[in-house]
Amino acid sequence: IFPMPVPLAAPTSAQPEHSAPRNRWWAWVATLIVGLGLLLRVVVWWQQRSIVLDEANLIRNYVERSYGQLFQNLDYAQYAPPLFSVVVKACIGLFGNNELSVRLFPLLCSGATLVLFRRLVLRWLPPVFACLALASVAFGGLFIDYATECKQYATEGFVALGLLELAHW
Repeated sequence: IFPMPVPLAAPTSAQPEHSAPRNRWWAWVATLIVGLGLLLRVVVWWQQRSIVLDEANLIRNYVERSYGQLFQNLDYAQYAPPLFSVVVKACIGLFGNNELSVRLFPLLCSGATLVLFRRLVLRWLPPVFACLALASVAFGGLFIDYATECKQYATEGFVALGLLELAHW
């Protein structure tokens, strides 16, 4: 009596079928950007650039103080989170007082920041914009400098992204 309704179109997923290979390609590009960013950081770190006055004053605190004293106000008009100071002092104790050892922890934190940032931007942004944002962090001069200086800024970036990832989890 009543004709059966005919669907106008087959149900579709949120993304077309051809987008999966495309997303894999962008994920590969993002991984390449992270790899090149890590390589760039290691090359700049390995060059052992001269220590600037700000770093030298911070390092003096690490050499002259005990671990417990790093939880007090630092001398020479320097400020750094106590746990950052403890880890850098441990690097000095393990690897010696040189440019590579005092900058090792910021380098490792910067590398971890790149990996976390890749994960976050691929989740939150369209692939093209995710890769552009990732490239700006991977190759930006300020990010490279902070990755290869004995200052806490690369560590702070890592902690901030880690908290974002933890909040999403």
